[in-house]
Amino acid sequence: MKLVQYSDNHQRFGAAKAAHAHAKAIGAAAIIGSGDFFEETHSKMKVLKGIERAVAQEYVQLERAKMQGQQMSPEQEAKFKPIHKKIRDQIEKDAVDVYRAYNAISAHYGIKTLVVMGNHEIAPVMKKEWKNVTYLNEQTANINGFKIAGLNNTFEVVPSFYDPKFSQGIVDDQPVSSLDQYLEQGMKKEELMAQIAGEIKQQPAYQRIVSSKPNMLVYHNPPNIGGATLLDNGQGNCESGILAEQIARELKIPVLCGHIHEPKLMQADGIPIIRCGNEYLYEIEVNDRTKKIDYITVYKLVPKREQQAEPMRRAA
Repeated sequence: MKLVQYSDNHQRFGAAKAAHAHAKAIGAAAIIGSGDFFEETHSKMKVLKGIERAVAQEYVQLERAKMQGQQMSPEQEAKFKPIHKKIRDQIEKDAVDVYRAYNAISAHYGIKTLVVMGNHEIAPVMKKEWKNVTYLNEQTANINGFKIAGLNNTFEVVPSFYDPKFSQGIVDDQPVSSLDQYLEQGMKKEELMAQIAGEIKQQPAYQRIVSSKPNMLVYHNPPNIGGATLLDNGQGNCESGILAEQIARELKIPVLCGHIHEPKLMQADGIPIIRCGNEYLYEIEVNDRTKKIDYITVYKLVPKREQQAEPMRRAA
């Protein structure tokens, strides 16, 4: 059985089109999208470019400070409330267009598609407008006897992290953990990770997925296993997919992820990490008998010919 994975680069649609076309050509059983479908920065820039430059710069600076836990004064809140509303309205409008476009791609090819949400998705709009897919959040899909579990990119299941002060977005109202900000408060990383691991294993989402005994886990952020969260230059790019990490370590199953926009195939601690990047897609061959991955073929999209792909290399 063959599966195709892609992680689109913020509403450019190239990877989605190529993944669907390739999946149809090889008779794949399903397509797996590991997030990064929408990005609100484009919408914010449309609004900010239409106002006085100094005001726009002040707004951006205050938003950054707000993300770091600082609060606007009542005067600043009043001053920027109209701009904030314009941005939210623009984001929602653009999100509708983007998710409808993805829905059209899915409908056109008619291939079973499984998706998890990335860290910029507008969840209510996504679910309303992109209907021709299966959302994997805390669910397990059975594809010809091969069970695939998924998680969205939020940490609502970890009580100590559910704090709006640490939200990374201004729109989706679903706080995402920021380990760096917790560490800046003086908590040692080892203590933090031990606390999180203990909390996660008590949560329904963890228990539900582990008890379903999936053969694969799909998550947007890479798990903190063996350097999967690092860029090719060795620098860190994101916090770990902590929940995904704990599930993968418990079950010793492959993790399909994205987020970093650079492809990487690796194995650490007995766990395969399949990290898809921009302009790439992965053809995953699953052994029907063992329910394990036999091999992965990596494809790089052909520039300006979005519905085709060319083989780059095959990795065992």
